[in-house]
Amino acid sequence: MGNFYWYRHLHSVHVRWRSAPLPAMSRSAPLLLLAGALLTVCGMCHCWSYKGNVWHNSIWLEHASGVFHMQSRHGRYKLDYKSARAVCKYEEARIATLKELRKAQKIGLHQCAAGWLAGRRVAYPVIKPSKNCGFGKVGMVNYGIRLNRSELWDTYCYRKEADLQCGGKYREQQRTFTSPDYPGYRNGQTCQWFIHVPIKKRIRLTFKDFNLEPDPYCESDYVEVHDSYDDTFGFLGRFCSDEKPPNIISTGNVLTVTFHSDASRTARGFIAHYKAVNSTLVND
Repeated sequence: MGNFYWYRHLHSVHVRWRSAPLPAMSRSAPLLLLAGALLTVCGMCHCWSYKGNVWHNSIWLEHASGVFHMQSRHGRYKLDYKSARAVCKYEEARIATLKELRKAQKIGLHQCAAGWLAGRRVAYPVIKPSKNCGFGKVGMVNYGIRLNRSELWDTYCYRKEADLQCGGKYREQQRTFTSPDYPGYRNGQTCQWFIHVPIKKRIRLTFKDFNLEPDPYCESDYVEVHDSYDDTFGFLGRFCSDEKPPNIISTGNVLTVTFHSDASRTARGFIAHYKAVNSTLVND
């Protein structure tokens, strides 16, 4: 695919233009402002959606709508229209249409980053407007058809992933789980395992086997572990290639494991085992 490099967006970002002032505070405004603050401070997270008074991460939304945000590996707003289409194709997807992005916004996609769409359009979806996002309005911020294909933006891709369900929610005190289809996994998968053990217990996570696509930058196929019940807070590390991660012990009774594979090479995958341990006996 030439010299194109990119990765899934991992930081909350803001557009370059000032927007309208914030509306007057309502009863729910403090809660919404807190949620907005979470969007700003989460350093290692995906984009977010707002549905049923609950914030969801991009993995939930991508499975629901098929739309996901991409940016260049070199940073925000580095893709011309040709590069944007190549990025989506590399992810075994296609560039999203305005209609598909609008549908994702109605489901709950919130992403303060303007991106290319099919037909040389540029837009971004807003659920929680702020001083620097959405011009103070909920909905689609649409910059229309761009005559200059060399303009630099991010992009939105579309790939229906209904057949790539994986991951799970575990409440047992110990369990072994593997990457999907172990040994060997498919391209274009994103899976999450949410582990929840009894209160006053901690979680020891051990990888018995670990073999992913070789990548010195850890941006192709990887496993991430978060010391929380989502992929927002408590980032413990990203692991890739064939270097087995060290044993991991949570600080509380929850842990989240995320697996991602891109559209290129695959490998054997991983076998992981977790066990609930007493908080005071984490070394037993």
